[in-house]
Amino acid sequence: MKTFRTAMLYVGAVIGAGFATGKEIVTFFGGSGIVSAIIAGLLLGVFCSLFLLCGKTNCFAILPAFVSTVLQVALFVSTALVYLSMCSGASQIVFDAFGIRGTGLILGTITCFVMLKQDFLARVNSVIIVAVVGMMLYFLRYATPCPRGEVATLRILQYCGLNVMLGGYVVSDEGRKMKGGQIALAGVLSGGVLALMLAVGFAISKDNAHAAMPVFEFAKSHGLGGVCSVIILGAIITTMFACARALYSKIVVISAKKVVAVLLVAVLSLIGNFLDFGWCVKVFFNVAGCLGVVWLIVAVACLSIVGIRRNETKNKSST
Repeated sequence: MKTFRTAMLYVGAVIGAGFATGKEIVTFFGGSGIVSAIIAGLLLGVFCSLFLLCGKTNCFAILPAFVSTVLQVALFVSTALVYLSMCSGASQIVFDAFGIRGTGLILGTITCFVMLKQDFLARVNSVIIVAVVGMMLYFLRYATPCPRGEVATLRILQYCGLNVMLGGYVVSDEGRKMKGGQIALAGVLSGGVLALMLAVGFAISKDNAHAAMPVFEFAKSHGLGGVCSVIILGAIITTMFACARALYSKIVVISAKKVVAVLLVAVLSLIGNFLDFGWCVKVFFNVAGCLGVVWLIVAVACLSIVGIRRNETKNKSST
């Protein structure tokens, strides 16, 4: 159960507004095809295990102070950009479905007062993910055949980079409490779920690629816009909570006053409420994706160094 909850915690950090609405999927893979989307999902599972191992081995501790600070700044910027996009997405989906404005600001304010505990996020994510998967599989019956396309390596890496910074940060601490087999299984579970969801998301989004929210437009055309908007909003909320938790933990390290963290989240919520969601996905997600690729390279390097040092230590002790 622990392994399943960890995998769903990771998946929940990935399926925010961009994923659940389909906009993120068509932005990164619309020019290539469904194969790239599936590969990206499987790779995200590999990176889930990677960051769980980072947490288990505490490999980032070997980094020089300056490099560690730069990485923390990159994580903060990426998370802030994703949070702004979630607030924008929440505002747009509720306005498009029900004509109510200001939802991003309202939800953002709620996150300032919600106790963002890991167990809480894991339980909520499990429910939301089942709902999102069920919705997409139901919609698949109406989707038209999609081209296999080519493997767009750069876009795959950028997409993984976008999602792995927040997802990796959220689950890394869980790795300390897990065994090697559990870490591997969490990667298989999360990768399988994400590959399935990306494939289905691509299939139902490709025909409405120019819409701000392709999945919602698809659902609306089949009379299911209301139900779809509620499920998408649920996916957005879980990612908003994960972002707020990450931002809060970083700000508290700098300023001991918790009110500073709360005020910053509130200000970001206000700004995000007035941003165009399509613009956020196009601009913010590309920036966050590039930062994430750098984060991945550093994580692989740190794990490799720690592994080499451990092997050297074992060889010396055996001789």
